[in-house]
Amino acid sequence: MKKIILLLFSTIAMQSQTVTYSESFENFANPERGFYKPENTRGSSVLTPIGTYVLLDQTVLNNYRLNDKITLILRNFRLNDFINSNIIPDWYIQNMKTDFARMRLAGIKCIVRFSYSNFYSDEFGNYDPLNIYEPTKSIILSHIDKLMPILNQNLDVISSVEAGFIGNSGEWNRSTNFGEGTAIVLDNSINNQFKTDRYDIGRAILNGLSSTKMVAFRTVYFQKLISGTKIGNNVTSNPNPITSSIAYNGSILSRIAAHNDCFLANATDSGTFDNSSDPTYLETQSKFNFEGGETCMVNNISPDFYSGGSNALDKMKKYHYNNLNIAYNEDVINNWNTTFMPIPNNTRTYLEEMKMKLGYRFTLNNSSIFDQSNRRYLKVTLSNVGFANIFNKRKAYLVFRDIVYNKEYIREITETNVNLWNSGSNVTNFTIELPTFTADVLPPGPYKLFLYIPDPTRRTNVDPKTSVRLANTFNNIDIWEPSTGYNNLNIIYTPINSQARIKDSLSKFFEVTNYPNPFNDTFKFNVNTSSNEILSIKIYDMLGKLIENNNSSISDINNLEIGKNYSKGIYNIVVTQGENIKTLRVIKN
Repeated sequence: MKKIILLLFSTIAMQSQTVTYSESFENFANPERGFYKPENTRGSSVLTPIGTYVLLDQTVLNNYRLNDKITLILRNFRLNDFINSNIIPDWYIQNMKTDFARMRLAGIKCIVRFSYSNFYSDEFGNYDPLNIYEPTKSIILSHIDKLMPILNQNLDVISSVEAGFIGNSGEWNRSTNFGEGTAIVLDNSINNQFKTDRYDIGRAILNGLSSTKMVAFRTVYFQKLISGTKIGNNVTSNPNPITSSIAYNGSILSRIAAHNDCFLANATDSGTFDNSSDPTYLETQSKFNFEGGETCMVNNISPDFYSGGSNALDKMKKYHYNNLNIAYNEDVINNWNTTFMPIPNNTRTYLEEMKMKLGYRFTLNNSSIFDQSNRRYLKVTLSNVGFANIFNKRKAYLVFRDIVYNKEYIREITETNVNLWNSGSNVTNFTIELPTFTADVLPPGPYKLFLYIPDPTRRTNVDPKTSVRLANTFNNIDIWEPSTGYNNLNIIYTPINSQARIKDSLSKFFEVTNYPNPFNDTFKFNVNTSSNEILSIKIYDMLGKLIENNNSSISDINNLEIGKNYSKGIYNIVVTQGENIKTLRVIKN
């Protein structure tokens, strides 16, 4: 105990500290970003038996996160059975809820998409333009009215939503009822009714879904269309991308993201870009609203240029990619298993680099405590070396953990906006005025400090797996604390005006443990205390009957053995020293 006292008193004299961190190159799981796994509720065939719904497998979900370091799935809810009905039956809704519960347990989130079938093909993949398996607009709007409330009840496991409902696999192309989906076709040969219908469906999704969630659309054309204005049966597109002044404010434009279904296919990504201004639009829009999607094919003319790892990294960075399908197209993804760059004692491939940097990836540069004008401050400097920002709202918190009592106090960091920790190695600085010791707010400490970025949708039963992990080590030890979801700043804070109270705080130090537990013969105590008073030890059975009462000195307690003649069972222990009381439980096998 004397050693602990000397350590704590040595921190009192520290008026300034600076800690410098090392960047970690480990690929670890972080929420709402990275490569995702596609999971359909049924096969794409329209001939799949009615009533088919394949539930998510809990073991598979657990393995995604634990073994593959994947925290996202694309959950494609197939609605094949309901093409001619306004009703989504209760059995289907209940299965959706089961899926969401399993994701919640695994610490997995999903990108949601609703679709009806793979159009233009039979169950064997044969092209058949006469097969029309798409509902009317009125039925789709009825389905949206039924499904959006279910999503709103499960926002904690939903990362984003893809527009869905229209076209081939819900990707807004090859539609039989709403016109072909590429931008050029829509502009040149699709009538206003198709544009208006798509606008109405897109807006119904956005308006029915919580304003905290984004909806991704297939092309830049549709992003501009849905963010436009409708007068009568005419829609005027909005050519202006989002600006920082309205980012994350819940408006329609701030919630329209991008889903590129043919990333790296060719110069236009198979219709993702309609004209020369679209790439500039998407580069700006995706800075705040992100882009995701999947690759679709290796470019046959210039595969190394379009589909190779170097171009992929450049485009992911330029368009702020948050997520990408790891399962399709495998030919493209296999091209990325080539050397990207060497790092100490290792060689990283393009694919490994993407796994680390898709979405956000925060690294601490340094933290420091300093005094100014009789106040004490913490300054934190960090970088976002990932491709994208955090696009769902999050707040950062500073956790104070009392070194003596292990009690925690949490303060929201209002001096910075986590969503504006911009991607691309940009440095972010924020300075926090630390609280002064007051008896009813913050005890005298000293404290270990932690940076905590939890999931705000987890109002209860906060899961550490859904908190943001920083890519750092300090003295070769990871700063991540998996049991809490905290990032250890490895810095000690002693509140100003608390020095006079630390000695008094230490005088109350009292910690008791018993071992082994469970025990077979006898058990012993390990006591750390700053007092020399006699210890009272009382042991009760589960009926509350006192079966043993001992008084022991500090010098003798470590040699005391108890339980020799006890029957098998559970016992409660009360250890008292002066005003300090510790309650324990022990099991005899």
